Parts: sequence; C-alpha cells; structure tokens
Amino acid sequence: MKNIRVIAAGIAAAGFISCTVTTHGTSQAAAEGDFAGRNAPYYYHAEGIKAHTVKGDMQAGIACFGRAIQADSSYAPAYYEIAEILLETDPQRAVAYSQTANALDTANLAYQNQLGRALVMSEKYDEAMGIYTRLMRDDPHNPLNYRLLAALYDYKGQPFTAIAILDTAEMRLGRLEELSTYKREILIRLRLYDKAVEEAKKLAGDYPYDDGNYRILGDIYSAMGKDSLALANYAEAMRLDSGNMETLSSLADFYRKSNDAGNYLATLKLIFENNGMPLEGKKRIFEDITSDLEFYRRNYFAINSLILTLIAKYPDDYNVVDLYATHLIRGGEIEQALGLYKSFIGMKPDILEAYNQVIGIETFLNRPDSVTKYSDMALARFPDNMDILLGKGYARLGTNDAAGAVRTFREAYRAMSRYSRACWTAKRSSCRALTSRPASASWTAIRSGSTRTMPAY
Repeated sequence: MKNIRVIAAGIAAAGFISCTVTTHGTSQAAAEGDFAGRNAPYYYHAEGIKAHTVKGDMQAGIACFGRAIQADSSYAPAYYEIAEILLETDPQRAVAYSQTANALDTANLAYQNQLGRALVMSEKYDEAMGIYTRLMRDDPHNPLNYRLLAALYDYKGQPFTAIAILDTAEMRLGRLEELSTYKREILIRLRLYDKAVEEAKKLAGDYPYDDGNYRILGDIYSAMGKDSLALANYAEAMRLDSGNMETLSSLADFYRKSNDAGNYLATLKLIFENNGMPLEGKKRIFEDITSDLEFYRRNYFAINSLILTLIAKYPDDYNVVDLYATHLIRGGEIEQALGLYKSFIGMKPDILEAYNQVIGIETFLNRPDSVTKYSDMALARFPDNMDILLGKGYARLGTNDAAGAVRTFREAYRAMSRYSRACWTAKRSSCRALTSRPASASWTAIRSGSTRTMPAY
C-alpha cells in the first residue's frame, strides 16, 4: 500500500504544469473592470497559479481558485487546481474536487490521471483501478498508467495480472526501464527465477553501464544456487562501481550464506571503509559477528582488521572506542584497552561512561590510587554522581585510608540528600550494586572467564 501511494505522490510532481493542461490556452488578459464578467474565472485562475506556484502560498491559491468557481461553477480547471494542491495534505477532499473536474470535462486525460492519483492517495484502490483501466485505453502511450495499474493489481494479490499489464505495456511502448524493473521485481518475489533472469538479462543488455542490473542478476543466480554465475555478475557490478553499497551488501550476503568467512569479512572491510553505510549500521554488524565466540576465535585477525578500520575512521566516537576496547580486552590486551579509554578522556573529557570504564578496569587491576585519580577527574565534571563517589570511597578503603573513605561516603550522603526521597528510592537498586567493586561490561566478561574463549595475542 505504501509503495503505491509513494508512486502516486511522485507522479503528482506533474502538477506544476497544471496551468497549461487545464486552461486550454484561454488564460487571457482580462480588461480591467471585467473581473466580474465572463473573464473572471480566467483572471482568478491566473492569480491562483501566481499565489500558489510563484509565491508558494497554498491558502491564497485555494482562495483564488475558489473565487473562480464562484464566478463560474462549471469552470473545471479551478476544481483541478484545488485538488492538485490538496493531494498531499488532504487527499479525501482532493478526490471530491477532482471528481467534479472530471464530471465537467470527461475527455480531459489530465483530470482522469489526477483522479486516479487522488483515489490511490485516499486508499480507494478499487475505484482507482477503474480509472487506470480506462486510462490504459484512452491514453495508451503513458507508461505511468500501466505502472500504477500493475501496482494496484499486485497489491490486491493478483501479481500475474500485474505481469500481464506490464507485458501489454512492453508490446505497445517497447521495453522501458522502470516497467521492466518492476516486472523483474514481481518475478523474483514469485520465485520465477528463470523468467526473472530473462528479464534481468534484457535490462543488462539495454543498459550495460548500470551496475544495478548485474547486481540483481547476481542476486537471482545466488537464489538459484548458481554461485559461479552469481559471482561473475557481482564482479561485473563491482567493476562498474566498486563503491556501490547495494552491491557490496549483496556480495557480503552471498559470502555469508556460502560460509566463506574470509571473503565475507574482506567484503565487510570494504563496507566499513565506505561512507555509504551509516556508522550505526556498521556497529550493528560488528556486534553481530562478535556475538558468536567460535566465529570470533577462528577469525580474530580479520575481525581485528575490521575494528581497526572503524577506529581509524571514527576515532572520536565513544561507542566505536568502546567496541575496540572490548575487543582488546577479549584478546587479553587489558592495558591497551585502558590506555585507549584514557586517551579518549583526553580528547573528550565530558563522556561519563569513559571514566566509568577506566575506574572499573583500574579497580579490577587493584590500583586504588589510579581509581582515586580518575574518580577525582570525573567528579570535577560530574560532582554529584553517586557511582563515582561510592567507587572512590571503596578505593580509599582499599588503601587503608579509612578517614578518606569516611569523608567520601559523607560527600556521597550529602549528594544523596539533594535528591528527593522518591528519586533516592529509584536509585537504591543501583547503589546496592555498588557495595562490591564497580565493573563495566568489558571486565564483567573478564571476571566471568569469557576472555579465556579468545587467545591472547
């Protein structure tokens, strides 16, 4: 449904020529003083186009077209223009105006096309199918009519009828890229792979420099289990555009399904280097491939190359730094991970979680002096943070500084008292957790023994 509405909305861009398709060449200059006479509709029509199209004032445009209708209720172009304005914001009202325009001028193809779009935008698909069926007969050279009618039948669960409509378009108009692409999409969805290959080959022949045609051929061959043909087409797509994210994603998916870890990770490296994928997507991929510890162990060096690519590309993103540090910890490089967090604090001292990680690692390594140091640095920026205050107090206990610990716990108590009782109740559970040494996810994994699943390199 959404796809059909998007197509119809895109076609609505044709509305900018409305002044030429609705006035029949009669938008003439009216003699001053004749605005209330026979020329009034044309005058207000022209004023409405200036207000809406030139000045961008939708309401003023509707008002002018409304005056044209008041001057002559049978003036169809004004109804058309109002419907065109309302299509995006109020398609239900647009339908009513468009139906009136069609009733006043049943032979106008632009009016019929608009009514079809308005019905689609209003989700009145059965009525829209009737309009586009008629347009296929009355306006057989407009490919958009075939495209939308095919989409409507496809949506109604009749994909074979949609294919028949697209075949009719090809016989009448020749092969058009958009219609052939849609036909190929339906054939793939129906798993009619042989016919989909035939259609894809035609497109590749007609548009040999479009890498997408070879990529989709590769996808089809992959679905058919014809791996060598799939790879050949992916290679051609890469030759035409080695940085295309869709091709890289298809290739990575092919290698993943083939259990070819080496080529899969090598392709992911190209994706990680590419600006076409947002960082969030790259982080999700890295988290996914490292969630399988057996895969992680067997491909440690290739995965290491991936995270190095990320940290080189996004050195000031805390989440990337955290991913890299966790990777280092799992490989036994705790000191290197600690140094990474400390360097990040030097670059971006306002990220609380970085302090928590440093304090947690230093606590795990039993370095109370360093815990105190970084706790003080954190408290300089986050003075009322209960986790930091309590962690610092326990660190002082670890150095047998009972007096210092008492002072710190009193500071924590005073900070606590600044919160309402309700707020403190909500925080009690986290405070209880701090009766033991604070630990982040990274070294929680260490203490649970999970680092033994990865070799220390």
